Amino acid sequence: MTRNEQLLEEGSFPRLFFSLCVPTILIMLVMVLYNMADTFFIGQTGDPDKIAALSLCAPLFSILSGLGTLLGSGGCTFLSLAFGRKDFSRIKACTSFCCYLSLLLGLLFSFVLLTFPAVICTALGAEDTTRMHAAGYLRIIGLSVSFRNRFSLPRCTCLLFY
Repeated sequence: MTRNEQLLEEGSFPRLFFSLCVPTILIMLVMVLYNMADTFFIGQTGDPDKIAALSLCAPLFSILSGLGTLLGSGGCTFLSLAFGRKDFSRIKACTSFCCYLSLLLGLLFSFVLLTFPAVICTALGAEDTTRMHAAGYLRIIGLSVSFRNRFSLPRCTCLLFY
């Protein structure tokens, strides 16, 4: 039995909580702080069009966060069930699936956000005064989305050792 298997099977609840849940909580806090920092620094410009552009792009950011959480938490639930059944081949398959799908979705979102920012801005309801700022913000999100989605997976990758 490996050290990680022993920890999951025989570890105390507080130890498991702090080694598995606290990193997830910290990731969520970082995501909230990121959004607050965006709003704060853009608010310092005093330009209401830039703040409106940030607000227009927020739903896409939430969708990306939701997909990362879906793959991380959903994958971890599946992994816990497979671990209880000692089905290590399914653990490997699920972990690979979650990681690769996260990367694929990130690349797909990057492509769409970088290729069609004006179309997306119009669909989000941007007016002429905010469209340029919203498109710029979407480009920034598009450049970082494939990396950002990968950081949402520590919940899932806790069992990558198999």
